[in-house]
Amino acid sequence: MKPDTVVFDKIHSVIAHAAAAACTEAGMHPISAEGVDLVELLKSHCARVQAFIFDIPSHSEDGFDPANLVGADVEKICTQLDAEVSGFLAVCGDVTRALSPHKQAAIWALCADDVASDLAGGATAPAATQARVGALKSLAKEYGRMGLSYHALVCQPPRESATAEQWRTVRGALKVYAMRYKAPLALEYGRFLVAVLNTSQAMNGSVVTMGVGVMEMGG
Repeated sequence: MKPDTVVFDKIHSVIAHAAAAACTEAGMHPISAEGVDLVELLKSHCARVQAFIFDIPSHSEDGFDPANLVGADVEKICTQLDAEVSGFLAVCGDVTRALSPHKQAAIWALCADDVASDLAGGATAPAATQARVGALKSLAKEYGRMGLSYHALVCQPPRESATAEQWRTVRGALKVYAMRYKAPLALEYGRFLVAVLNTSQAMNGSVVTMGVGVMEMGG
């Protein structure tokens, strides 16, 4: 039986919705694990699970600047960050234990390019993104031999996430780079991810940064 099921931890962001739509378009079966027992869900579908995808972090670290903490609600941000990272690691453990016997699944985490997100006026979560990337690279080293692969897809905000006026402002801020920058459609991200899932890739622990006129993640 060929694996054709893609499980999402949740489907909230525009990009996650687009990825689920791209899966359906390709004849795959997207499932959201939100609100259900993840371990039981994976056990019942494990032989057919092709991939597990984490949606973009749901919290925001806006206002948290380690170099200038005046006015920032540091305690709140740190509490949210701890919950986000702890939850991410716990789910990684559940997914790894459930899928490792079948030696066939890819685990992908969607992450936001915080530089581009900030320019577009969106929420940023650079610490959570860096934590995800670090954890996935470590898991790839430990469990790649068991047939699992772990990757991060770092996405600039899709075109649908801001108004035309907001994108004009972004292009103005980019100045000389403006002619090289164009916000991709969310479905372009989704179709790329599906194409990677359906291609035999000799890769593990990869960080793929997507966007037209690529910037880089902030530190």
